[in-house]
Amino acid sequence: MSKDPYIILGISKDATPEEIKRAYRKKAKEYHPDLHPNDKYYEQKMAEVNEAYDMLINPSKYQNQNKNQNQYQQKQNNYDAYGFDFSELFNFSNQKVELYILKDDSEEIKKAISLIKNNRLQDSIEILNNVVSTNRNHRWYFISAYANNLSGKNELAFEQIKKAVELNPNNQEYQRFYKQLYYKLQSQHQNINVKVTNPIMILLRLGVYILIFRFVMLLFQFLLYRGG
Repeated sequence: MSKDPYIILGISKDATPEEIKRAYRKKAKEYHPDLHPNDKYYEQKMAEVNEAYDMLINPSKYQNQNKNQNQYQQKQNNYDAYGFDFSELFNFSNQKVELYILKDDSEEIKKAISLIKNNRLQDSIEILNNVVSTNRNHRWYFISAYANNLSGKNELAFEQIKKAVELNPNNQEYQRFYKQLYYKLQSQHQNINVKVTNPIMILLRLGVYILIFRFVMLLFQFLLYRGG
């Protein structure tokens, strides 16, 4: 999240914990997705509010991210729309993304990670899908992307890790996983294009052969007619 959490919640920087909670509740009522079903704008705004509140009540969680913010901003001109320099794509494609439990993880996230590590992917996905949208922060999107990727749902996994990066752009683990899935999907699409192209080329060549054959037959008939 690039915006100031105080601005998002509409409070001053000297706000008390109680004022922060009141501001969060007010914003949650305003943007809650249940009040605006199927509206991506309110879903995104609610995610921003959740992230802003989390940053203010758990500041230690974001200390390392803030240290890297200046370096991140300096590299933006060389990055794509999601903040990545794809010149290093192949270097990232083989780096393992670790999955571990954080002390601030919700019980649902902790249980989902345990299930993933025990190869119970469907059970993990089911638990994650039952988490209400207002509680789906960047951590939820990362874990869900991880589980869906292992389940073979690569496109869904890519959309989810993209969302995680949008919500927490300085997380190196998210960036690495994003690049891996990007590379994976690119490779799959190239293979699909090859499979689609080959039959088309065969048909085109066959059409050319038929035209040549018909031309030769017409020429042969013409020569026979003149010779007769």
